Amino acid sequence: MSTEEPTRPSHPQTFYERGVTPFFACAADPRFSYTLFIPERDEGERLPLLVIAHDTLRTPERYRDAFARFASQNRVAILAPLFPAGMGMPWDLHAYKAIDAFGVRYDEVLLSMLDEASDRFALDIDRFLLFGFSGGAQFTQRFLLLHPDRLIACSIAAPGAITLLDSESAWWVGIGDLEEKFGRPLQRDALRSVDVQTVVGLDDVETWELEGDVFTEHPLWMPGAARAGKTRVDRARTLAAMLKDEGVSVTHVEVPGVAHEPTGLVPTVQEYLSRALAAHRGSAL
Repeated sequence: MSTEEPTRPSHPQTFYERGVTPFFACAADPRFSYTLFIPERDEGERLPLLVIAHDTLRTPERYRDAFARFASQNRVAILAPLFPAGMGMPWDLHAYKAIDAFGVRYDEVLLSMLDEASDRFALDIDRFLLFGFSGGAQFTQRFLLLHPDRLIACSIAAPGAITLLDSESAWWVGIGDLEEKFGRPLQRDALRSVDVQTVVGLDDVETWELEGDVFTEHPLWMPGAARAGKTRVDRARTLAAMLKDEGVSVTHVEVPGVAHEPTGLVPTVQEYLSRALAAHRGSAL
């Protein structure tokens, strides 16, 4: 039996700042928080970053843990934000999906998280990978439209509603008032530089969460959402075709036997993100 002392970190704080981390409050707005997974790396190595946007249920640690092995194999850090429900409106579930709702700019909250985490954890945040499932896919697609210059690639998995490149419709259904609302036009050249995956389960055809009178009563509801299709399969296809028509490189995948749950999509997403990260690293050489 070995009598050697176990290896311990030089400072107790560092034990909680590698591998799975606690949730840290965002210094810019402590109502929001984030957790990370930091894989083993060489001394002084700055890691690329994968941001994972949670779904409506808001279990970011579930996604962090599901991608931990991927992170170690690909030498990429994970940051998973938590956007609490009921922010700005009691019992609301959907605000973060629209990016700008009830006085909160969720894209700016995320960028603040990245800024403060980059130095603390030695992360390369100039451009990063972004993945979201369901409600997180809505956030991901709209972040792509607003900040394509910050993304290497993104995976948009089973979005319930999408934003059309329609200059006649207001945000979030379209982009007609994008510049007025966000202070920036659509950066079409930057958008075409981002590699995009759209992915959905072929059995993801239930519509109970996509339609009904209860949604028309919500302050964020807008007419026109159903123009993208009846089911999530239809809407993912619409999104892929729309981005391709804009000149974006899109990989569209429909996974047989998978309904509206992330587990069956994760292997496809990880394979795609691994290729995108390898291509990015190769282009930087």
